[in-house]
Amino acid sequence: MVFFMVFLQLLALSLVGQAATIAPSTISGNVRWIPENSPYIVNGDVMVARGATLTIAAGTEVRFRRSHNPKPYTNRGVLRVLGTLKVEGNTTGSVYFGLYEDGAMGDWGGIWIDGYNGGRVMMEYAEVEKAQRGIYVSGGNPIVKKSRFSANLTGIHLERTTDFNLEGNITSGNDYGFYLDSAQGTVQKNSIVSNSWGIYSFLSRGVTITHNAIKSNTFGIAIDGGLQDVIEYNDFSIRQPNDYGIYLFRGKPARTNYNNFFYDPEIVRKPSQVFWYVWNDDNAGEVNASNNWWDTIKPEIVEAYIMDKRDRSYLGLVNYLPMAQRPISGTADDIGAPVVSIDSMRPFSPVASGKMVATYVLSETVESLRVDVVDINGLMGPKSGVLFTYEERGAGDPKLLQDGQHNWEWDGRLPGDRQWVDGTYRMEMVAMDKEVPGLASETAGTRLIVDSIPPVLTIDFPDPGYTLHDNTLTVRGTVEDANLIGGFVLVRETISGAGGRATLDGNSWQFWLSRLREGFNELLVMAFDGADNMTQKTVGLIYDPILDLRVTSPTNVNSQVIQGTIREYFLEEIGSVVVESADGGRYATRREGAEFSTLEPVPLSLGENLIKAIAYDRDGGQKGSVTAVIEYDPLYDIVVTGNFAPGLQMVSVPLQPFDDDPTKIFEPPLARWRSGAIGGEVGYIYEGQDLDRVNPYRGYWWKPAIAKSRPVRGKAYDPARGFEFPLEMGWNQIGCPFLEPVQWEKVKFSVDQGRSLSLQEAVGEGWLSRGLWGYRDGGYVPSSTLSPWSGYWVLARRKLQVVIPPEAVEMTSGSRSILSADQGWGAGVDGWRMQLSLVAGDLQDRYNYLGVVPGIGPGFDPRYDLEKPPPVGGPTLWFSPSPSKQVIRAPGATTSVEVTPQADLHDLGSSGDLTGSAQGKSGTASGRGVQGLRLAADYRGPNQSLVWDVYLDNGSDAESLTLSWNGNWDVTQWQIALLDPATGSKVPLGIHGTRSLTLSPGEIKHMQIEAVWEAAELALSEVLPYPNPWDMSRPLKLAFTLNQGASVEARIYDVAGNLVRILSAGRQEAGRHYLEWDGRNGRGRIAANGLYFYQVTAHHIDGRGKSVKVQGRLAILR
Repeated sequence: MVFFMVFLQLLALSLVGQAATIAPSTISGNVRWIPENSPYIVNGDVMVARGATLTIAAGTEVRFRRSHNPKPYTNRGVLRVLGTLKVEGNTTGSVYFGLYEDGAMGDWGGIWIDGYNGGRVMMEYAEVEKAQRGIYVSGGNPIVKKSRFSANLTGIHLERTTDFNLEGNITSGNDYGFYLDSAQGTVQKNSIVSNSWGIYSFLSRGVTITHNAIKSNTFGIAIDGGLQDVIEYNDFSIRQPNDYGIYLFRGKPARTNYNNFFYDPEIVRKPSQVFWYVWNDDNAGEVNASNNWWDTIKPEIVEAYIMDKRDRSYLGLVNYLPMAQRPISGTADDIGAPVVSIDSMRPFSPVASGKMVATYVLSETVESLRVDVVDINGLMGPKSGVLFTYEERGAGDPKLLQDGQHNWEWDGRLPGDRQWVDGTYRMEMVAMDKEVPGLASETAGTRLIVDSIPPVLTIDFPDPGYTLHDNTLTVRGTVEDANLIGGFVLVRETISGAGGRATLDGNSWQFWLSRLREGFNELLVMAFDGADNMTQKTVGLIYDPILDLRVTSPTNVNSQVIQGTIREYFLEEIGSVVVESADGGRYATRREGAEFSTLEPVPLSLGENLIKAIAYDRDGGQKGSVTAVIEYDPLYDIVVTGNFAPGLQMVSVPLQPFDDDPTKIFEPPLARWRSGAIGGEVGYIYEGQDLDRVNPYRGYWWKPAIAKSRPVRGKAYDPARGFEFPLEMGWNQIGCPFLEPVQWEKVKFSVDQGRSLSLQEAVGEGWLSRGLWGYRDGGYVPSSTLSPWSGYWVLARRKLQVVIPPEAVEMTSGSRSILSADQGWGAGVDGWRMQLSLVAGDLQDRYNYLGVVPGIGPGFDPRYDLEKPPPVGGPTLWFSPSPSKQVIRAPGATTSVEVTPQADLHDLGSSGDLTGSAQGKSGTASGRGVQGLRLAADYRGPNQSLVWDVYLDNGSDAESLTLSWNGNWDVTQWQIALLDPATGSKVPLGIHGTRSLTLSPGEIKHMQIEAVWEAAELALSEVLPYPNPWDMSRPLKLAFTLNQGASVEARIYDVAGNLVRILSAGRQEAGRHYLEWDGRNGRGRIAANGLYFYQVTAHHIDGRGKSVKVQGRLAILR
């Protein structure tokens, strides 16, 4: 049988195998690598020395083994070039660079060209996959054409290169398609598809980006500090919300014209989803984005797509006018046929695989896609005959025809139930243009290996029935197969299940079993080739222990005396026992009969420590050994104490307690909010109702009758390692997971292990509310810090993962959990605001805001509006918003978020009768008889309805309440009044004041606040530049007078009407003011002598009324 298997392997090698060549570590002459000797296997690094040339012919494969040896630049294999690299692929055969083993993105280093030391590269028709950096060029003038870069961390990385040419390449499925660092050159006619970042330009100058298909990337082009880049005649497509066509961090391109921006219907339905996002914080001036096609001719829709100065005053301005009235011709999609490429495929086994998957990329949406499987070697019929054809025209899955990266699956069944013959075939794809009938792409192809023969597996050690006295064992052997690339070996002990993936080095494999069971152990070894064909073998062995170890793990002590016992059967044979630590230290032991212990404590390192005790016979020969693992964690098994005042409060535990029963830590009465994701119910649960066990990120309600100190024993978490915990959709009660405070603004958020956003970004995306609510002094308070032992409310609009990085943890004593009144949810408002408070005895609800903000839309705006957390006993004030704010939907969420709590804590908060009984604890309806969203902050635009519905809920036992307010509106422009709809009364309000109310316990009163704008007409007068003429010996002062508060800016133009500089005075009160100009334009250059025009504009602060402009002339003569 063994002879037969070896015969099959030799047959397979003759059909599909190639003679592998081990690449040398250094190439010092002129060397040519050819397909007949490939694959070339790289162990570690290969260096092309100065003056040497490596030429790689079409059809050659270069495969790298993963290496974890320390390197100056990387811990993975690298082809480093100090001489010249010529990659000479062609249309019939590319040059492939990838992994020898099966692996993931970034598992080898890449091709590194050291241009600073004379390295050069000319590359055509290459394929590079799963590298850290597909090709990295530092210095020089690289040329890379017609090549494919897929599944790399970075496809092409250029640093300080000049006159580079990247033409006709395909980058897909990379983190970064092109990374241009301080580079200058041309990116043209490339297909940049389905990358996280298509083109990232960092501090580059004068890069020309033209005629590229930039499709389905999270960020199409990102400019980070780059200047003078030209972005023209490109085709962008945005396939999903939250993707961006162009994203400017700093700096700006010289021009962005004659591009097409296409997007899916889903984005048309949500025009507020921005796909052009400009973040221009260095005052670089306007962005020239005229004559682009935006898939619409409506300016209001285009402005909804653009995030710029119109939305936030500190951003740059995108000048998109004039707009193209139809799609731009002559762009990437027009100048040539579609481009299709296929990633390299794993071998296919008709026996084991069941299906084959072809990953391909389309540069544009096409009319049809044809797939052919070609018998290039005539194994099953005529040479180059087509064995299988499939054509997709959209009836099956229309998305397979869209631009972007896709997977096409096939079960491998041939027409007429023909059976495959093992060997090499070719899969080809041709795409037909959607706009030009009969225009076809070039044929893309990749090798398809069919392999149904399982690998030949041998176990060299141990032999069957092997007996050993060590509880660890290295199992080793060999595996032979024609298609071992992508294969692997698994080793498992069949009874305990211990085991894992073996290390595969060429045809040799080995695996270290860290723990054997006493007695018989059966090892199962399974070998898989690249096509998933599998062979398995078992071997039995016996572990007969000599020693037993006794260790304490985990431990919070950094050293430990190691103790153990010698088995009685071996007692007379053993002369000594030595203990070894992981760092190689050896420690003698003392013996008392069968017992032994180290003479001194063994030092422990943070984390896991491998301890090994070795038994020696009386002649000094090693007889056997036993290993154990000790985990040293200084935060394990510690006791921390929380001190709590009497009364209602939100609490948490800043460590993982050994006893996680919340009732044993806090005692009744106790409650916790449960989201609908747990058991399908939303509302409070109480002790006796399966209350959630304590985790360090969970918050609870607790009401001790007297002051309490609660010592808790458990494991704390190391801030240096960070912490993550989930948020369910809806309201979440959370806590601080560390013994130190956490700064909430430094916490990050992720979705499904995807990209991580800051708090500000996540709020802007609609992932969660900006509010973090604590509870102090009888009411909710806005918080900026998670403090140990405290609990908090946070509202998530979709399932999220909270990621606390180490830098978010305050490693100093104290906390800043509570914001001061002027830092609360009303801070940072450009218009005016009013803060409202409702107080009943010792209970209060103080942090409620309404106001007017210029430019705010009619819907719910997460930057300003804020939901009210679930109610608690005591007085409660909330705003009932307009209908446009009632429904909030997060991007990616399948349903709208329920932010209206369905039960309150009146029982726990006021009557205090929660003594453990579960009866009557479901709560009362929130806002009894009042339905809909409840807001703690409700800001509106000046042209919206300015009548707020305010509800006052007396959830306390008191009948006397106090309503108070304070604000910052201009009383000369705004008249604010308190209305009582029940009586029709109307009371004018000053900017601060109080009002006493009488409400029965449980009563809700509806009131309204009305704001009426009665400002006088804005006047801008006495606008004078001086000196005029100006010799630039000192700054020019442009003076002006306002009759009321206004926002003011000035613009300077030359005689041709070109904008020279924007000067902003911001918000100014009534009176005399002036702006200064240093004579420089927006790029920092000194303005020339000549005549200039100034235009000073004053805008009403609240966005009401007409703006006022004054123009004039000034002369520069120096």
